[in-house]
Amino acid sequence: MPVKDYHFTPITENHSRPMLWIRVVNPHTQVAVIMQGIVDTGADSCAFPAEVAEKLGHNLESVPAKTVFTASGPTESFAHTSRVEILEMRADGLHGDKVLYTINDTLIDFIRGCDDFLLGAANFLKDFVLTIDYPKQCFSIRKPQE
Repeated sequence: MPVKDYHFTPITENHSRPMLWIRVVNPHTQVAVIMQGIVDTGADSCAFPAEVAEKLGHNLESVPAKTVFTASGPTESFAHTSRVEILEMRADGLHGDKVLYTINDTLIDFIRGCDDFLLGAANFLKDFVLTIDYPKQCFSIRKPQE
């Protein structure tokens, strides 16, 4: 089911971003967190805060660290298998229960010093057609066949 004409989420009085409600699930423990993720065309892959890996029951440092380069400079990243579910957005801007899309068992980079949930190219955007209307401050995503 396509995400159609979702309004940008206000961050400050003069700044807003294209964001989706997501549920991130550890497929081994079924522990989940729900947050808003930024649709980030500048991110090579999905990147989530390192603290979230621990909340999900991942042992952050049970995998080798790799160095990734962010806008803030190089930092450590730990890749853990997670499921990402895109949730519907209700009219009031909060998340609903309906899952619109599921990205099954993909490696997510959990990054030290990362404060946002970034939905990037390699394990998210590559599967979608993204349309952004900056003047109207809205966006749409859909699978190519939809």
